[in-house]
Amino acid sequence: MTIGEALKQIRHELYLTQEQMCAGVVTRSFYAKVESGRNRISADKLTEILFEHDIDITYFYQLLRNTYSSQSKLKENDLIKR
Repeated sequence: MTIGEALKQIRHELYLTQEQMCAGVVTRSFYAKVESGRNRISADKLTEILFEHDIDITYFYQLLRNTYSSQSKLKENDLIKR
């Protein structure tokens, strides 16, 4: 799952519109492009959005784990779980 996909999933879980999710941080049109993968969001702006909605950062990064972790790290984690 990408950052945009994770933001969209969480936004749906919170029953928020794109405008509500990004209000005061970035424009809705920019945010829509982040969700669709056409724009990247800075760490600062991402953090602002997450904190504004009390989104658990650990949960957010767990959604990203399979996309952004190396294959060797994923295999290591799988072995540890077993």
